[in-house]
Amino acid sequence: MANLRIVSDNAVGRAVSLVASSTAGGLAAANLQVDRKSSVWRASGTVAGVAARWDAVEEIGAVALPFCNLSPTALIRVRASKEMATTNRVTGSHTLAAAHGWIGSSVLATTVRFKGEVPYVEVKKVTSGANEHRTASFGAVVVNGLITFTLALRAGASKNASVGLLSIGGSSDWGANASANARILEGPGSLAQAAGGLFHLYDLSTTVDTVLKISRVYSEASNGSVVIYPGGNVSTVIGNSVLVSRLQVEYGSESTSYYPTTASAATRPAGYIDSWQGYDYDSGWTPACPAPALRPRGFTPAQAASAYVYGGGACALHWLSAAMRAHGVAIDINDPDNLQGYVEAACLVAGPVWSPRYNASAATVTVVDRTELSRGAGGDQLADPGTISRKVPVDLRAMPNEDRAAFLNVVRNSRAHPVLLSVFPGHADLALERDFTVYGRRTKDSDIAYQFLGAYATSIEVEEI
Repeated sequence: MANLRIVSDNAVGRAVSLVASSTAGGLAAANLQVDRKSSVWRASGTVAGVAARWDAVEEIGAVALPFCNLSPTALIRVRASKEMATTNRVTGSHTLAAAHGWIGSSVLATTVRFKGEVPYVEVKKVTSGANEHRTASFGAVVVNGLITFTLALRAGASKNASVGLLSIGGSSDWGANASANARILEGPGSLAQAAGGLFHLYDLSTTVDTVLKISRVYSEASNGSVVIYPGGNVSTVIGNSVLVSRLQVEYGSESTSYYPTTASAATRPAGYIDSWQGYDYDSGWTPACPAPALRPRGFTPAQAASAYVYGGGACALHWLSAAMRAHGVAIDINDPDNLQGYVEAACLVAGPVWSPRYNASAATVTVVDRTELSRGAGGDQLADPGTISRKVPVDLRAMPNEDRAAFLNVVRNSRAHPVLLSVFPGHADLALERDFTVYGRRTKDSDIAYQFLGAYATSIEVEEI
């Protein structure tokens, strides 16, 4: 079992973008940046997601929806990206609709999709000439600049293809003036370089994606284009074809996640997360809040937003396997058993995690009930129902000196800004972890007292917002 954990700096408030897959009733994703459990985001169904992005990198160790209506069977997937902003310079990146030109070949739409998302097009030979190809332009290149391009392919009517680069308006193929580094990043096939700078691909699959990456340094500054020969540049068979998708051209030696273009270049924002690409962190689908939601009397169904103020609702929480610095985080939710038929949440928390060397020596959970009791004229006891929240006091009786300074930083602004406190993170008793996890503010000053050599005594009390 892990020691208690505190998220004291919620980076979501600094997000330059916070978007949801859907919204309903005007309850927008921006409500998740407001530290009130009465301010909610609501999706239009039981499958939903939100994504936050930052221009400046943020440390992320945990992601939470401390007030939500998720059922015990709900699944959550957390992904994080540390990619910087990058421009895809090629036009018509997966449709080739804005391609610069072609000789003899046709481009046809298909129903095949890369990773089930990005559509392929079929580049097909229509005459018997050997020089049929399709090109997609990416503009002028800096002299001696390094260019990297990637694309996905599948076999069409031929298992082979040739790809390379051309100089538009220049006197020669760039392949004659450039060093090259090419490799297959994923999928089947073999690769060989031919004269003139083209690369031949053999044994492509009709069902499995092949991703090719080529990096080159060019000695001339001329408009450039990627060139694709269906069936190979020496093929004369009419009808030979290859499927092409997600074409990307970038400056530098690294290939990054694909970002689509149409008639002009497009820049992928830092931390942008799409539904299919690779990520720096991917939790996979895990239980979001497997402990049953607290069920206040008088609210049916129990998880409704109106119940949050009376102690109801669930807390979805995910601890990253290791803290990372990220430009973007995406949270996907799948909750088919949801009682309301839609996903709803108040507050999104994402930020760094602090944990002491030793766990709390004492911790209690207090239900703060603001119901007022009185007596009527007939002597009957009457109750005026009030709001209900939880308060968790934690005693850190033997805090080592290396934790002292960190603890002071963690609690310094926790009266003004809420913290996420989990006393028993990852505990086998799911209800125990749920009951001792609160998102709230420190309700009293925390004294740090010298107890014995090398250790200190202190306490913190956090009450739900």
